[in-house]
Amino acid sequence: IKIIFTKEDKEINNKKMSYIATNIKNLRKAHRMNQDALAEDLSLSRAVIGSYEEGRANPSIKTLIRLSEIFEVTIDSLVKSEIS
Repeated sequence: IKIIFTKEDKEINNKKMSYIATNIKNLRKAHRMNQDALAEDLSLSRAVIGSYEEGRANPSIKTLIRLSEIFEVTIDSLVKSEIS
């Protein structure tokens, strides 16, 4: 089976991925955490947190669940809209 994505599908996906990056950074700062502290809470490296915040990588489902717990937000809000 071959799945074909339209340009619109790709743009929607890119926008949602940018929500994740922006939201992680905004929530981390709102909670007065640095990347090292968040990385420790997630058992990840600071470089991985940086890659999430820059949109170079996306968190796993397990990490999204943990982020939602740490920041007390829903996973939906992390991925579907900008949290400021």
